[in-house]
Amino acid sequence: MSQGRGTGARLMMLLAWACRVLLGATFVIAGARKAVGHPAFVSDVLGFGLVFGWLAVGIAFLIPWVEIITGAAILFRRGYSGAVLLSGALLAMFIVAILQAWARGLHVACACFGSQGGGPEYGAWIARDVGLLLAAAMCAIDAARGHTLPARTDPPNRG
Repeated sequence: MSQGRGTGARLMMLLAWACRVLLGATFVIAGARKAVGHPAFVSDVLGFGLVFGWLAVGIAFLIPWVEIITGAAILFRRGYSGAVLLSGALLAMFIVAILQAWARGLHVACACFGSQGGGPEYGAWIARDVGLLLAAAMCAIDAARGHTLPARTDPPNRG
């Protein structure tokens, strides 16, 4: 019976690790693409109709760097709990922004991974962000339990 419990714990650790890598890498890549295409990202932020002028420019400047730092913190488990919480808050904010644009009938470009052509795919964007939000929830559970990395065992002190 204990072997089954050990296997379940290992599977949970593997799932938590996969969620951590997926979430962290997604935030780093998305942030880097936005940082490189900053002028286009400002236009994308303006397209959502939530902020204007210098506030849009400021947000378009900050979000990519917050995403990069958050993703790196998740990947390298530095400030892990806070980074996971911040990633969840950002994803919730992105979902609300997409939903309001969809409800208002706005034709926005997805700025998630830098500016991309094509029409809005609101349902797909929301599904992706909800999936990432679930990964963040798994990481939060993992952070609370402290299970992602195996416990370090020091050799017994023989002296």
